Amino acid sequence: MTATEKSTVNWRMLLEFLPCFEAPDFRSGRWITPPGTVGYYEYSRAAASFIDAVYASGLVEPFDWPAWTERAHQLMSQPEALARARLATIRRLITFHVRKERFCEGHIANVLETGHMVAVLRRARELTAGHR
Repeated sequence: MTATEKSTVNWRMLLEFLPCFEAPDFRSGRWITPPGTVGYYEYSRAAASFIDAVYASGLVEPFDWPAWTERAHQLMSQPEALARARLATIRRLITFHVRKERFCEGHIANVLETGHMVAVLRRARELTAGHR
């Protein structure tokens, strides 16, 4: 962990969500589709709080996240790549996911429901152990 990551990102704030997301009965929310509309995703309280915490923790960093899509997909589809990821990569990956949510409603729900975000947070926990 670099000094910048240690001082600017409150990882503990994000890792507090891990037990909730690991629970077998966790649900990220649900699609609401009123008649005659496209609909929207209504996040559960925990999922919405997590999204807020990502921003409040100081994690979101400015970078060209659309250009990083291929790397994000690699980390999502290859658990061994995620297992080797450095903390700076984990930071970019979470930033990618919350930014993508702004253009693809329900994206965070997908990464929560598939267990990808749990894997990301577990990797962050490994990398920040002893630095909290």
